[in-house]
Amino acid sequence: LNIISNYLTLLGQKLTSKLSQDTSNEINEELAIVREEVERTSKIISRLKDLEHDTIDTQKGVDINHEINNLCALYKHSLFLLSSTQCNLNLDAKLTKIPVNKNHLKQIITNLVKNSVEAMPEGGTIDITTTNKVNMNGKDFVEIVVSDNGPGINSDILKDLFSPTTSTKG
Repeated sequence: LNIISNYLTLLGQKLTSKLSQDTSNEINEELAIVREEVERTSKIISRLKDLEHDTIDTQKGVDINHEINNLCALYKHSLFLLSSTQCNLNLDAKLTKIPVNKNHLKQIITNLVKNSVEAMPEGGTIDITTTNKVNMNGKDFVEIVVSDNGPGINSDILKDLFSPTTSTKG
């Protein structure tokens, strides 16, 4: 569904360049509605799929580096290409499979990457780094860092960043 959404964006760009301003605005509005519906459907399907796989992924473990590599390969020919974005990976080879819900992990990485791309409308660079065994308060964790060279987060928004009702989007 993400690929369909990306192709809708490409189609909109092609049509816009060949049509009058009024017609292209109308078509872009309609394509935006279709993209919203594709995204909504994708979320519903993800939730249904997650219910089925919640325990399976956590029991056998997930190779986080492999999942990040796969997502970036997918975005290389769609999201990154459309936005003139480069992605650099610095993945810790010592990272082993860990018990985590693969679909939840992929959704989190996808959300962070899409936010980065949206924050850099003129293009830019996204760096994704994994680190094995980061110790916090005597417990070992895996660290995943998604960073970009965009403008950063406005200080007015930063203070409420993790509030579930805070968004810079409409």
